[in-house]
Amino acid sequence: MLVYLKDQFKKLKIAAIDISIANAADIVRGRMINLLIDSKTKTICIELGPKEEDKPIKIEIASYELIEGDPFQIKLGSIKSDRPMYDLALRSFVSGKSFELPSFTYEWLKIFI
Repeated sequence: MLVYLKDQFKKLKIAAIDISIANAADIVRGRMINLLIDSKTKTICIELGPKEEDKPIKIEIASYELIEGDPFQIKLGSIKSDRPMYDLALRSFVSGKSFELPSFTYEWLKIFI
C-alpha cells in the first residue's frame, strides 16, 4: 500500500510539473510589457502579459552572462516569478541554463548591455 501511494504521489508531482511547463509556455503566446536590463548588476526584469489574463507576470533574473563562441549563448542565473506556477517551471527548466542566441541578437545585446 505504501509503495502504491508513493507511486501515485510521484505521478501527481510529474503531472504538476508538466502542467507548469505547459502554462509557462503560454507566456510566449502573450506580449512583453516591460523589459529592464541592468548591465551594472547583470540583472533582467521582465513583465509579460499572457493572453486571456489581466494581471501581468513578473519575472526576475538574478544574473546573466553573454558567452562568445559558436554558437553565441546567454547563461541565466537564478530566476523567480511572482506566480508559483511559473516560478516552479522557470526554476526547474530555465534557471542556471545556457541558451543559444542568433549572432544578430548577440551583437545587438553587446551594444546595449
